[in-house]
Amino acid sequence: MDKIVFLVRHGLIDTGTDKRYIGGDTDLPLTLAGIEQAKKVRDYFEESLLFKDDLTDVCYTSPLVRCRQTAEIILENTPLTSIVDEELIEINLGQWEYKTFDEIKKADPKGFIDRGKDLWGFVPPGGESFQALSRRVMRAFSRMIEGKAKHILAVAHAGVNRVIIQQLTGMAPDTLFDIEQPYGGVCELTKAGNKENWDYRRII
Repeated sequence: MDKIVFLVRHGLIDTGTDKRYIGGDTDLPLTLAGIEQAKKVRDYFEESLLFKDDLTDVCYTSPLVRCRQTAEIILENTPLTSIVDEELIEINLGQWEYKTFDEIKKADPKGFIDRGKDLWGFVPPGGESFQALSRRVMRAFSRMIEGKAKHILAVAHAGVNRVIIQQLTGMAPDTLFDIEQPYGGVCELTKAGNKENWDYRRII
């Protein structure tokens, strides 16, 4: 087993009671519950004796505050500092950013339906598709694994983590939302030898 990559979704943020489109242009801090979720991840890694060595471990994070806060909590008892990678930022939702699902259904009913039919290729006005997100995120992933670190931690977003998992495991693009990414969730990705695809499992 050459490398182990841990994908962490940031802790809980306050987006109100309605379901909203939250992308890279909404920069919200963790809630108190989100801080507790990050501490749970920290405790898991401490109990697993991971992320204690700055020679074999490394942490990357999205530039958004919810991810940087989560990374800081996870690493607070280690010698590591997180490396901010701009390409790990959440998907650009353009004019849909921070709008509720109901608002988009009313304002852009065709777009709402079209996205459901083509999750991978649909581009909201002024935004980007999951396909475009995948291209930039996988550039970041390639940088993450090219060094000597054996344990790699990436603190990012639901969309970012989903496309990494989809690309590495060979899952169909239209199954993206089948990949569970709860707040404070952790997935482990492993690759042995010359095996083409990576294996992944949910830890938290």
